[in-house]
Amino acid sequence: MCQSLYLCIFCRKSGHETQFCPRWAATPGKQPESSFFDEAAETDLIKALRNEDDYLCERCAKFDILNVFATARPLNEQDRDDYIIRNTRGIGVAEMKEMFVRESKKGLSLGNLHRIQLRVNCPLCRLIFEIFPKDAIPPGVQFTDIQHLNPKGVWLKPFWSYDQILIASPVRRDFKSSYALYFAIEVSIEGPGNFFVKKLQGRANRVLDAISLATFDAPASRPALNARPVPSLINYDLLRNWVDGCIAHHGPGCRNSWSEKLLSSRVIDILSRRVVPYPAHCEYVALSYVWGEVKPEDVSLKFEKLPQTIEDAIKVTKGLGKQYLWVDALCVDQTPTDSQAYQLKIMDIIYSNAYATIVALHGDNGNAGLPGVSMNNLRISQGKEKINGKTLLTILPTIEHEFSLSRWMSRAWTYQEGFLSCRRIIFTKHQVYFACNTAHYSESIDEHLDPDRVLQDFHPEVFNPDLDYRQAETLIAPTDKLKLGKSPPSCTNIKSLEDRLRIGSADFEMFLDEYTNRQMSYEHDSLNACLGILSRLCSFYPPMDFIWGMPLQNFPNSLRWFHGRNVKPKRRLGFPSWSWAGWEGQVRYSSPLSLQEQRRVLEPTSDLTVRVLGVEDKIIVIESTTVTLEIKADPFTEAYVPGTEYLLGCIGERDFLHNNTLRPGIYDFLIVERLKYKVTPDSPFRYRYYMLLIKKIEDVEYRVTKVRLYLELDADFDNAKPKRRHVRLG
Repeated sequence: MCQSLYLCIFCRKSGHETQFCPRWAATPGKQPESSFFDEAAETDLIKALRNEDDYLCERCAKFDILNVFATARPLNEQDRDDYIIRNTRGIGVAEMKEMFVRESKKGLSLGNLHRIQLRVNCPLCRLIFEIFPKDAIPPGVQFTDIQHLNPKGVWLKPFWSYDQILIASPVRRDFKSSYALYFAIEVSIEGPGNFFVKKLQGRANRVLDAISLATFDAPASRPALNARPVPSLINYDLLRNWVDGCIAHHGPGCRNSWSEKLLSSRVIDILSRRVVPYPAHCEYVALSYVWGEVKPEDVSLKFEKLPQTIEDAIKVTKGLGKQYLWVDALCVDQTPTDSQAYQLKIMDIIYSNAYATIVALHGDNGNAGLPGVSMNNLRISQGKEKINGKTLLTILPTIEHEFSLSRWMSRAWTYQEGFLSCRRIIFTKHQVYFACNTAHYSESIDEHLDPDRVLQDFHPEVFNPDLDYRQAETLIAPTDKLKLGKSPPSCTNIKSLEDRLRIGSADFEMFLDEYTNRQMSYEHDSLNACLGILSRLCSFYPPMDFIWGMPLQNFPNSLRWFHGRNVKPKRRLGFPSWSWAGWEGQVRYSSPLSLQEQRRVLEPTSDLTVRVLGVEDKIIVIESTTVTLEIKADPFTEAYVPGTEYLLGCIGERDFLHNNTLRPGIYDFLIVERLKYKVTPDSPFRYRYYMLLIKKIEDVEYRVTKVRLYLELDADFDNAKPKRRHVRLG
């Protein structure tokens, strides 16, 4: 059989079957690195293979994918839940089983992963090649093992279009069947010592690429969320429709709230190519991108020699019909002045009031440009094939996947830029995405027909499916996926000060967890890069305020932050030791700042809390309880009254799984807070002490690490002679 008729899913080239790929011999037992795959080259390859004489291979013709598009009813989590309920009640079990069996046969079996045959002249084979997951052959799987894997391990299977999106609640049954079907690859590998599965259904398992009918060729019964052709260059009409539709129809979460503070800022007039004072109430576009080592020179704006990403942003601003563009590199003083400090504090106002924020997700520096803006920087082409007169297109990678691979997602400065914006136009090498605080769209999915508002009713659960925000009141959604968050218009209408601060503290904890996991080039930017979010928290939850990034006035117990066990903390100069800003590494809290919110315990109360008396630059003067303890480690770390065998309890550092990280010795501790609680209604009260290990230099104490002491039931902490005193913490 002529090997030139095949496509190889291992080396991503034509000319041989996968089982005869030369790379097996070159890299035995190893998967190619992801950088090996050149998407642009693959696209060019597929284009070159297309021919007017193309026809479906025997396997694909027998499958009849067009009929499956119109008739299949794939099963998802909602169906499985129904089955469990019916099975429990003994209702319709036989019918459900029959449906499961019937629908499981609607996929196309591609056979053994090692022996998959994709023909170069078959349109469906080419589409399968384009969407085939690059990690389908797991790292470490030996070539000899591949030959013995499950022969029915690879399938092309249909699923509902809305199952590609994490939505707040199941699609209503009246609308379910009107949504389009997509097809994606499902790989199940079972071999000696190996088990690897890529599932389609289920919110936790995302589909990166898929196949769909073009919206103009979709079955009349399934018109919703079919594929839309993505042109080589940006369609500005589509972008304007997204933004203007948000402004006209979305609720308070997507509304700008103009502030006079904007009058102190500057913008780029793209017509005169000059930086000018902000014209009152003007509509402007903001830019969020990764600088890298590329910075604009003083005269580069005038002579049209700005970094390519900024030049492209000027073109996009013009395409959106706007005259003004805000770019931090040009509109904010880049020297440490009072003007710069003020501008950094109003970043929340600048980004939240923008007509839209351009997010340059692709590229590592300012010269990467915005794909699709010019012929010099085209996007990776969308897959497109004709089958029996109908157009099939590829649904391009999900925004979650694009974010996971981007450097933009790892940078500290871009965190608040994405979060604070109301409307984001996100440029990637595949397509443009739109995400506001109500909806999210992409170029490759036609959103015009969406009867159950899967895309329009955007919920923050998209970012963390484990939490139910329908019962939450927070400003910052935990950001498991996009990490952008969602902001309500204001929380000042919450009358109870206690409730306002409780909600604000939860948002602060979430922000800190996300932000401190990001990277920055200069450690002195530790606070500067998040001043906008801190300002937003202050405005949403008065009277919350911050001292060196810490809400000490309202939550002095916020001093009990810690680094996770996988972090190797590094001290930052120029910041106090008691602030998270003074350390490099992801920061979190083991318990809520409001310990009364502590879960899995009964009757929780707290005392021995720190009281802030004053601030002297980097030093805070506090009233707190301190104690000296002797640490012994045989075999576990335990705290004793110094010089005695009186055991107080186990003591653990940070969140290490084993409480043996503290070296034996005598240490001074500062108690931040004590939790009193019960495990069961009839059990005695227990005590947990949240403390800082401190080191004194002259008359100032410095934070070393955070610990928790679990007091033994029969121990009396007063035997350690704790003292309530004033402490200068630096």
